[in-house]
Amino acid sequence: MESKNTLPEHQLIQMVKDCDRAVIPILYQRFSAPLYGLIVKTIGNQEDAAEILQDVFLKIWQRGSQYQEDKGSLLGWMMRIAKNAALDHTRSRVVSQRSKTDQMDNLVSDVKTPRSESQISDVGLNNVLNRMDERHRQMIDLLYYQNYTQSEVEEFLGIPLGTVKTRARAAITELRKILRNEQL
Repeated sequence: MESKNTLPEHQLIQMVKDCDRAVIPILYQRFSAPLYGLIVKTIGNQEDAAEILQDVFLKIWQRGSQYQEDKGSLLGWMMRIAKNAALDHTRSRVVSQRSKTDQMDNLVSDVKTPRSESQISDVGLNNVLNRMDERHRQMIDLLYYQNYTQSEVEEFLGIPLGTVKTRARAAITELRKILRNEQL
């Protein structure tokens, strides 16, 4: 009889896709070391990394049905989840630290004049941003210049996360169109 810890990868993948709770200790034994190493390398803090690792395995189990074999290996998929969790932790820590040390008015973005305008030294990019739809310009400012996470933008603007994601995609699309036209 085969030990659960030596299951072939195709059975392990099926357990992940089925969100089988029994897969977590197996995944942890096989993959916790590389995932933990990636998290520590990303955030530079072993104590926080252990906590993030636990959250990562919870996300892996919760999102198991989303794994697609044709998009990459199981380890690669889990590494992306770990990297994103570590980056989210780092971003939220930076914003949290900034809010403790900065004045509140320095964090609030004026919808009509995003902070990015005052921070961008390249006049050409500033002109491109000024031609964008106001909501899209605000999304670019919050997500890319002020380093907010999408969840933080959701909270800051008081709009649903799905709306944040839709506006972010639309903003990038609009920015690409403007830049493409600039090159012609």
